[in-house]
Amino acid sequence: MMKQIEEKHHDTAASVFCCLYREAPPPQSFFLSNKGMFGIVALLGSVASTSLSRVLSEYLGKDTMLSLVCKSSQFGQKSDEYRKLQSEAASHGRTITNRFLVICLDATRPWRNGLVKNDPQKRLAMDNPYLPNGDPIPGFKGYAVNMIHLNSEELDIQSNSGHGLRETLFYGVFGELQVYETAEDLEAALPHINGDAVSLDGVIARENGFIYSGCCTPEVHFPITVTEKQEKALVRIEIARGKKRKAEKEITEGKCKMRRLVKKLKKATDKYQHLTATIDS
Repeated sequence: MMKQIEEKHHDTAASVFCCLYREAPPPQSFFLSNKGMFGIVALLGSVASTSLSRVLSEYLGKDTMLSLVCKSSQFGQKSDEYRKLQSEAASHGRTITNRFLVICLDATRPWRNGLVKNDPQKRLAMDNPYLPNGDPIPGFKGYAVNMIHLNSEELDIQSNSGHGLRETLFYGVFGELQVYETAEDLEAALPHINGDAVSLDGVIARENGFIYSGCCTPEVHFPITVTEKQEKALVRIEIARGKKRKAEKEITEGKCKMRRLVKKLKKATDKYQHLTATIDS
């Protein structure tokens, strides 16, 4: 992905960052953080599957995926950080001619409701959505912000107020975006969703009522943590889980029909017995 960004987005801040990262002495994160930069959104974190990578990347859009992430909120054209970036671009024979988005960790409004206890990934302590009867919503996979995997270096990145990448950057771009297994699950959950939601088969539902269907392959996307072989195995597991859920649903519906038929039979039997008793008397 880094090479692709360098080649296809040559005159962008993201391309310059990729060039710096590739040439930086280890540890690259420390070297670049001293220059005021932590990375670009597309390369900070990874996800567990191609389908999740596609839909989350499409949800954010290319401009956000290529956003430069820094700590300082003073990243204007006259700032030291901006001049450093332009200087680095010039030293590599590049010019940043395209407008670019900068996400400053210190300027974001972080998640303040705590983290999951004893979680090495420092996921946000968010309550799962429920149906009015208290049951969990079928097909809910999780909140997008908690489905981003961070490596050890990324987990160490903090704003000056001590909040990590998940609490600042990813909560800032995803908010409380919900992820569902299928479009059918998402459609059924819409009356119970306050905000945006996506499904792993490509549907994006916005809070404003706009729904985007279909599936595409974004040019810029999150890296995937599993191998192709592992992902195929996971897909088979998901298909088997889907069949299991469908069978369970059919069994539940069958039991409901059976209970209704038993009630009808009892009612008819009681009426029959009452009539026969009347005749006999």
